[in-house]
Amino acid sequence: MIAFDKEHSPSWLALMKDYQRYRAAVFRWVEENAEVKQKDLLMELTPLFGNKRDLSRRLLVTDFLQSTDMWDEKTIALVWKELTQIALSEQEEVAGWAAQALLKIKSSSVRACIIEEIFLLAQQELKKDKLDFVLFGMGCTLLWQLGSKECFERFCTLYKNEIYFGIGFDETDFKEMAQSIK
Repeated sequence: MIAFDKEHSPSWLALMKDYQRYRAAVFRWVEENAEVKQKDLLMELTPLFGNKRDLSRRLLVTDFLQSTDMWDEKTIALVWKELTQIALSEQEEVAGWAAQALLKIKSSSVRACIIEEIFLLAQQELKKDKLDFVLFGMGCTLLWQLGSKECFERFCTLYKNEIYFGIGFDETDFKEMAQSIK
């Protein structure tokens, strides 16, 4: 470990020591095989493994996936489906971190799967008696962030009323957002 000057405050020295241990632990975990990483992440991101959702833990894990510069695309791609579901249906902060993690994926085939999942989740939501309009708004925003102009415009056309009720976007907003996609 890197040694710091003894003239630093004790809290700084403790912080740097803990941070170095954290970085080493992350690097060890990243080197695990794909099945181990996938199982670990699925246990935290999927409610199937537990009866209750612990939003604090979920926020911690999605923030961890988003904020760590060491993640290779393969690690996040292991749980793209779960992250997409969280990005569309979770509380705003957790959904935001999940969406940011998804944006680290550059593979066009995985991004195509994410886009398909967005449309699938929207179709499933329409079958419910009581719609969660936020899902449509988050889907619109995620498609815009992914930069798929054609899919964004198709989604906005199909679900324009639901998006309006979810986040208040209207035709003018859709046009401005579509024009900003490169």
